[in-house]
Amino acid sequence: MKVFEFEGKCYRSMRLFCQERGVSYQKMRRLCRHYMRAHKDPTIAAKWLLGLETFKSNEPKTFLYEQDLQKSEERNSKFKDKMYQQFIENF
Repeated sequence: MKVFEFEGKCYRSMRLFCQERGVSYQKMRRLCRHYMRAHKDPTIAAKWLLGLETFKSNEPKTFLYEQDLQKSEERNSKFKDKMYQQFIENF
């Protein structure tokens, strides 16, 4: 849990910020997990979500981004294998 300040108000957690501002907690969490600037300062992710700052696709990524990408590919591969096996069994 990171404490951060946004527009003069101190937020104890990202979840409280998201509830108050009506933005997706999962999106904010993912931005803070995957991008260096947002990881260091959640205020950057808040600005991106609220449209106050433009998100640039060339933002430097964290190690966690690569790790999540790899896990996603593994899950996708397992799912494809499972679907293929079900198709073979039913055919």
